Amino acid sequence: NQIDNAEFFVRQQFRDFLGTGYTPTNSEVFSRVSQINSCSGNATCIRNKRIEISRAFWDDSRFRAQSRTFGLGLTSGYELYDNYDFVELSYLVYLQRASSDPPDDYQRLGFKFWKEENLDPCVAGSGGDFSVSSACYDHIIDAFLVSTEYRSRFGTP
Repeated sequence: NQIDNAEFFVRQQFRDFLGTGYTPTNSEVFSRVSQINSCSGNATCIRNKRIEISRAFWDDSRFRAQSRTFGLGLTSGYELYDNYDFVELSYLVYLQRASSDPPDDYQRLGFKFWKEENLDPCVAGSGGDFSVSSACYDHIIDAFLVSTEYRSRFGTP
């Protein structure tokens, strides 16, 4: 699958988060590609680097500037996202669809699973500790990145 190629993955993250109208510089692309390539083929390392790279886009001021309608303001810190916004945006960014679009339906069972089963208990139990909530969000980012639906956008899952 072409999404497994480091450069393709990085360029796709730019497209998904910042839109097709944004063209990243070679420096922006290759600094991220080099992070993945530094893993020397170690699958766990590569998976973690892909999560880190994708996670960084959530905190990119350019992404936040275009996402205000979802309740994400411009800030310089790592405050918690509203769980509803984070899960809905994950659908829009990674799967390029709303959580109520097919193959889901108006009941939004996938959305409810990610928000209620995975995020709500984790963030509620964190006591505001960003490192705990960050791990929760990273878990969801990873799940979307390895999902069959996401990978199908780029070839055979």
